[in-house]
Amino acid sequence: MDERFDYIARTLSRTKRKEYENYVVNAIWNRLNTTEVKPVSQQYIKHTNGYYLIDLYFPQLNIGIECDEGYHKQNVEHDLIRELTIFDILKQVKNIVEYRALHVDVTRSYEQIEEEINDHIQTIRSCIEAQKSNGCFTEWQVVSPQEYFANKDTVSIDNDIAFRTIAETCNALFSTTYKNIQQSWFVPSTFRKKYGQQYKVWFPKLAVENRAVTRDWHNELSQDGKRIIEFNESSHWTAEDLRTDLHESRVTFTHVLDPVTRKKEYRFVGVFKYSGIEQNKNVYTRIDESFPLIKL
Repeated sequence: MDERFDYIARTLSRTKRKEYENYVVNAIWNRLNTTEVKPVSQQYIKHTNGYYLIDLYFPQLNIGIECDEGYHKQNVEHDLIRELTIFDILKQVKNIVEYRALHVDVTRSYEQIEEEINDHIQTIRSCIEAQKSNGCFTEWQVVSPQEYFANKDTVSIDNDIAFRTIAETCNALFSTTYKNIQQSWFVPSTFRKKYGQQYKVWFPKLAVENRAVTRDWHNELSQDGKRIIEFNESSHWTAEDLRTDLHESRVTFTHVLDPVTRKKEYRFVGVFKYSGIEQNKNVYTRIDESFPLIKL
């Protein structure tokens, strides 16, 4: 099955059992009639009182479609409040200041709803054309990590790209030729000449439902993505026992489950460095949101 088609079908189906939202989301996507922009349903965005869901979001444009259903909508959103998943934290809307919400009031008449939908489609098309005119539009493409990073100099937390394995990550970004890597924390062969022991790569599997998933190692990513808390659930370990070289930095990729594709993958979350012990747990703080690629 075509990967793009599979993604679109899955993301649009996330609105099932929400009749009005489902109508609006599918109407906008089908009438827009383009695959130049990526549709994201159920997108998390942070606001002063927590988080809420954007019904349909276009990350390249930083535009969202929000269906207004009055009191009923508020109750539904309240029922949907849950602990943020790792994927939500990584993919939450970062540029909140410039985020633009296009509202559809589904409590109005059919004719008025249709008019709002068509107006918003025109707004989205105009935004695409404006970006193209300014030379800043990036078309949505489904490519391999090697293709994606072929003309890039850095890996960034803003890259919408995932890696299947640790070996694929290192090969695509750091010019290694690994076939299989079992270690989750090491110095890649191409790092030694350029950085010595200054950097290691780290591939932590983050806790799921507040429980460790690998040999009692419990790693938590903060809701803003800026800190990782590490400890071992075995009672005989202490943070002092687990503390490592304080001078090294960790180029970090966390293991996550994509809620749309249901695939487990690694995503870059930044460069982290040890910053101390809190409540007998090691704390690592993000010191950079990007890291240079190594090209031989």
